[in-house]
Amino acid sequence: MDDWEIIDSAMTNKEKQEFYTDKAKNPTMRSLMTKKELGYVKKPYYPKIDITPIRTIIPRVIPKEPEENLRITIKKRADARLKQEQEDYAKLYGVNGIASLKVPEWT
Repeated sequence: MDDWEIIDSAMTNKEKQEFYTDKAKNPTMRSLMTKKELGYVKKPYYPKIDITPIRTIIPRVIPKEPEENLRITIKKRADARLKQEQEDYAKLYGVNGIASLKVPEWT
């Protein structure tokens, strides 16, 4: 008997199971193992999963209002800002005389 046979004969089934399971984690070692040694390897436990079809709920599509063109939106906001600047200028400096030369307007 060689050394390994002596060690193998002295191990209990539980020790063999732990030893061979640990060695089987390495693919190279697993390929070198015999059928008898692979018989001691613990198989991983995968719980049974119930796969039932899930009914999908399709949301009701509410039609959106058509979005306004970006150029129109920019034009409206620019006009509103210019009007506000003109009103602020008129309150601060007035619009008569020399002050009328600096009234904000489109450039």
